[in-house]
Amino acid sequence: MQRRDAAWAAFEVKLGSPAIDAAARSLLRLAARVDGDRHGSPAALVVVTGWGYAYRRPDGVFVAPVGALAP
Repeated sequence: MQRRDAAWAAFEVKLGSPAIDAAARSLLRLAARVDGDRHGSPAALVVVTGWGYAYRRPDGVFVAPVGALAP
């Protein structure tokens, strides 16, 4: 997802907790492949889940339940 000011974030939706680690690795790989000089670093990398609490993992990836997302 990209804002008008070119800041960007990446999201991956997963329903089960075992998939959170794989989704976080996938998001980190994506961020590493993006040309930071052209596009900058991501504003956020987020795994969206169907339940639970929002938190930030030690690797910097956020995990947030869909119910916590709001405008």
